[in-house]
Amino acid sequence: YRGTFLLLVQVEFDPVNAGEKLCAVLFSIVGAVCSLLMFGIIYEKFAEKKDAFAFSDRICLRRLPPDLGGHTMMTIRYANLKGHSINGVDTRLCIIKRFTDEAGEGIIRTMTLSWDGDGMVSLPPAFFITHTIDSNSPLYDSSKPPWNCNFSGIIRIFISVQGLDHESQEHVTGSADWGTAVVVPDFKFCKAYKSVSAANANVFDVNLFNDIERIKEKATFSKDEKERAKREDFGLPMPKG
Repeated sequence: YRGTFLLLVQVEFDPVNAGEKLCAVLFSIVGAVCSLLMFGIIYEKFAEKKDAFAFSDRICLRRLPPDLGGHTMMTIRYANLKGHSINGVDTRLCIIKRFTDEAGEGIIRTMTLSWDGDGMVSLPPAFFITHTIDSNSPLYDSSKPPWNCNFSGIIRIFISVQGLDHESQEHVTGSADWGTAVVVPDFKFCKAYKSVSAANANVFDVNLFNDIERIKEKATFSKDEKERAKREDFGLPMPKG
């Protein structure tokens, strides 16, 4: 007991027997373990960064009307989890695609997709990120009229969004990735903003965040205005199950 007491009240002491030496060794080990544990807890608390954004489970494809070019548009829905607008926005879209050369060797490349809001300095709390598949897009394929897009060989689709939270001025980031199985042609996201007269504002309904509905307008993907295009027409795999 003498060794334990002296070790607690004195920084240094000279053990006089084997018991005190054992106490000194055990206390040193316990102290080191406790220090490492506290460091880990503090580091986890301050170093952990969670995504500030939620992204939709699916990616919608729709055909734009002729006055907007008639191209195919890819749409992703996002939302800032804090419900604030984002300033100084930096949005990146890219794909990983597999190519096959003349010798049959596979080549995998990372390719950037431009997004239609490039140059925007701020984004609302919840909205859409779109990419128009025109002749400048890596997804463009003129051999597949009239939609002129092809997802064959696409391994993953990636997105990254970062900026400053308008209210807290904190730097917020978020990212997501998808396979082509979640890409759905001829669908659009359901309206999620609802007018609330009591608050005199439009409120975003999070329960509708991932809900989609089939395009009902005439500007749909169809070969002869009667039969809708199929997933294989876009190089998309059939969803499992």
